Amino acid sequence: MPAKKLYRIANTIIVLSIVMMASGAYVGFIDHEAFSIPQQVIAHISIMLGAGFLKLSYVMHLNASKHLGINDFSPGEMEFAGELEIEPQLLK
Repeated sequence: MPAKKLYRIANTIIVLSIVMMASGAYVGFIDHEAFSIPQQVIAHISIMLGAGFLKLSYVMHLNASKHLGINDFSPGEMEFAGELEIEPQLLK
């Protein structure tokens, strides 16, 4: 699949999963008295599924953005704690 198409699909799934979690939270927690127990169960399940879809789509987003050259987080540009110089007097 082309990276540009994967990027677009991932962004769409991110938005849909956020809407899914928000609507599930509304039905399950905010206005729960207006809905039946089966509807509340489905709302709670949709929160968990929405979180899973959000995580998967974010990985898809990162993969596509890496192939497109967007947000290139190569290790050469990052500063790791092991590479920091700490003065010896601070260690005592």
